[in-house]
Amino acid sequence: VDAVPFDAHIKPLQFGPLRLLGLRIAPRQIAGRRMLWVESFWCADEPVAADLRLQFRALPMLSRTMPPWGEGMDHDPCDWMWPTSRWEPGRIYRDRYGLRPPRAGLLESDVLQIEVRLRGSLPGLPPEISSARRLPVWCGLRVPELPVPLPERPAPVLAADRLGEGNEPAPVWTAAQLQQVTGGRWLVEPPPGWFVNSVVRGPTHMSMLPAPSLFVASDYRTLAVHESYSKPRTDNWDRHLELPRLQQALAGAVVAHEVDELDAAFPLLKVDDPIAAMLALGAAARARYKGLLVGVTGTVGKSSTIAMLRDLLPERARVHTTIDNYNSRVGVPAMLANLAADADVCILEMAQSGLWMERGPISLVARPHVAVITEIGLSQTRQASTLELTAEYKSRIFLGLEPGGVAIVPDHIACLQQVVQAAARTAGAIWVVGPGPDANIRIVDTQPEPGGGCRVRIAMAGRTVAYSFPLHSAGLVRNSALAFAALVAMGFDAEAACARMPHVRLPASVMQVHPLRTQAGVQATLIDDSWNAEVLSMRNAMEFVRGFQHAAQGPVVRKIGVLGRIINLDRDAEAMHRSLAAPLLQSGIAHVVTHGDEMRWLREEVPAELLGPHFDDAAQLAGYLGAFLRDGDLVLVKGDRIGSDFGEVPVLLRKL
Repeated sequence: VDAVPFDAHIKPLQFGPLRLLGLRIAPRQIAGRRMLWVESFWCADEPVAADLRLQFRALPMLSRTMPPWGEGMDHDPCDWMWPTSRWEPGRIYRDRYGLRPPRAGLLESDVLQIEVRLRGSLPGLPPEISSARRLPVWCGLRVPELPVPLPERPAPVLAADRLGEGNEPAPVWTAAQLQQVTGGRWLVEPPPGWFVNSVVRGPTHMSMLPAPSLFVASDYRTLAVHESYSKPRTDNWDRHLELPRLQQALAGAVVAHEVDELDAAFPLLKVDDPIAAMLALGAAARARYKGLLVGVTGTVGKSSTIAMLRDLLPERARVHTTIDNYNSRVGVPAMLANLAADADVCILEMAQSGLWMERGPISLVARPHVAVITEIGLSQTRQASTLELTAEYKSRIFLGLEPGGVAIVPDHIACLQQVVQAAARTAGAIWVVGPGPDANIRIVDTQPEPGGGCRVRIAMAGRTVAYSFPLHSAGLVRNSALAFAALVAMGFDAEAACARMPHVRLPASVMQVHPLRTQAGVQATLIDDSWNAEVLSMRNAMEFVRGFQHAAQGPVVRKIGVLGRIINLDRDAEAMHRSLAAPLLQSGIAHVVTHGDEMRWLREEVPAELLGPHFDDAAQLAGYLGAFLRDGDLVLVKGDRIGSDFGEVPVLLRKL
């Protein structure tokens, strides 16, 4: 062929003298027992003396019993017609081959990943050229046929309605269950009737999850291996050392070794690897769970979308959500380890670091019924340097979709077609959300309301509904529509959700608007959006400020921006920080105060008359504003708090 088709392009892979340039498969989603066709594109860098054979297999990602598709089907390239000894260097050769499925009795719903190897040998070349290599190419397998999509199933019945009022929820874990799942040994046996309702890895989570709590003690190196940290710390702090001071607030602990200074009756479960034990608890909790699960990923907007969806669900629903943005490849199973078997809905946040894994995304463990992408943008540029690569990683959340599950994507995102095509591998239905004419959940219009909120009209399935939203923020309105779509996809009542929308609560320090009255009597308004920051969320915050003209205390007289750095941008940090100048100037912000070294690049792009001082200390920054503020000021605090004291700025301002 003359060129690799656009939709078959992959990052070239070298196999000795051969290079794999492209790959595509059909169908993207298999229903029942049928052939899977693999089309690959190759070239030779030099003449090949031997006739090498190709072998593709499709490996199940979940099943431990289903054989691969294409077992024993190595073949001469190009439909047996053009052996590699005849290949000319520089030419592109196309191979198309059907992989035979296992027999029908062995099939089960799964996700298949493509593997390739060369068969044969070449003198002077190492044997590893024939090693199998997994490729980032998957397809969904649905058995026996495509299932009924989730939206067409009956509405869910909540546990409170199913079991009746007054029934106490079952404990999350008993002593026997913990021992069975982890394979551990009780060094100190719990008393009869003992149980726990949460599994925590750090002290900060103890107050965020229901008691009684089981503590997972581990050293840092063990955690770093499971998280695959690219830059692990040099020290090796050990959570075992914290147990003596925490024991009074705990029901027990999972440990790798005995711990001194503990009460003799404090229950201890010994395992070889406490983090692995926690991951096993997460997998076991998901396996026994019968309720609905929603997975949410995206460059920005994950936490706010989850918070809104939680508040849109019926009040009597038992809901479990991610806490403290614990959304990594360890964090997602850790949150699952806290999932009660009789909960109604579980809502999990999934970070890109948990989706880009070569062994398969963490969504394969979580297995959501509904998967939501909130945004596609550049953030962790060390992992994903382009929007296309970011879209590929984020879209892997759909690989874990349960049969018949729904993929939900906003219509404004970059690489929308790429994301939709990725969702088609496993989704029973794909819902596009936004103002576009082809959206399944279409935002018809958004009208401002008194008090800073807005009225949102949504068209869906032949009818129109409307809800009041507490903030007239374009980004948050989009997220509210995504949360609304997820709720409807699960089968809950749309009208009831609209009635609850005015009362949704956003996470702390996410677009929180507060009156700010200083001890000197100045009356101003604070917009606290300091939880974290990406380029897109910075732009959204500045757009919100641009439209913010009237506060509870009266008209906005002057707009002040307190901007902190964006992290994890690697080599793109300078360009990304400089790119914020245009939206900053459009926002109407008249005075800019900055925090963190990376913000010095933005300062070079902003007119001098708008620039206030630069700080690396939150207390000094707040002290400056205490003397600078006057009546009618609007203060936006936006930046990332990781690795600095920027998160203290809003707290200090409210104490002025």
